[in-house]
Amino acid sequence: PEIAKVKEAAPAEKLVKGGVLSRSRDSVVGLLTGACLLGSMLPLAAGTEGDFTQSLVTAPAQDDWEFFFQLDGYAPWVEIKTPRGTRVDLGLDDIIDSLQMVAEFTVGVRKGKWGLQTQAIYVDLAGDEVGTHVNKVGLEEWFVSPAISYRFYEGEKGFFELMVGARYTWLDFTLKGTTPITGRFFKESAKGVIWDGLVGVNGDYKINEKWHLPFYAEVGTGDSDLISQGWAGVGYRLNPCSDVGLLFRVLYYDFGDEIPLDTEFVYGPHLYYRYTF
Repeated sequence: PEIAKVKEAAPAEKLVKGGVLSRSRDSVVGLLTGACLLGSMLPLAAGTEGDFTQSLVTAPAQDDWEFFFQLDGYAPWVEIKTPRGTRVDLGLDDIIDSLQMVAEFTVGVRKGKWGLQTQAIYVDLAGDEVGTHVNKVGLEEWFVSPAISYRFYEGEKGFFELMVGARYTWLDFTLKGTTPITGRFFKESAKGVIWDGLVGVNGDYKINEKWHLPFYAEVGTGDSDLISQGWAGVGYRLNPCSDVGLLFRVLYYDFGDEIPLDTEFVYGPHLYYRYTF
């Protein structure tokens, strides 16, 4: 994908909260996503080296339909950069104070090696006096991500799935504030809809009958110049049907020209509860 040009602005137009971010952050987001996948693959590769090739060919097919429903809770930090160079840094305390509504869930079905799932996320934030020079910030977003999965490996210690899908993103962003030096009032806004194609790898490493290590990594493009997402963490099986887990999750958008917004970077802990039947 085409790399978006870095946009600079006069220091008086930049908002900084919580310290200066590394200039190389945008370039390493892909590495963070890849690390979620590669770090979790190492135990699986070491523990199943002898049967990996055989399992690719002889893994037994499952004839029963399997359905699942997952509820998610995300407690992230959000960093947004606008075309004029303004940066808004929303900490967890800012998000809690400005949260109007949030909902996230995933539903899916699998039969044999093939699966179909859809993830939906809605968030509505409206905050006042966020940071030193921000008078008002509003962020409303919809994410809907349908995907097809193919489980190309499954063994006693875990599985790997190839994921291919798309993401619909609807965004409405408003910002009102004053410049740090002159105190001049300014307003910025962005609103639009984008579609992007996605490809990723989903997997799980089994530690024992109760504990396991889920992980996921994806990249995509389309209307956006680049999107990427990844997570890794630990899960605990309450019973054969129920599973809970704690993950660390990152999400990155380089919006390109479709939406008048430069980048959005979201990261933080993620809780889930999944019920399978």
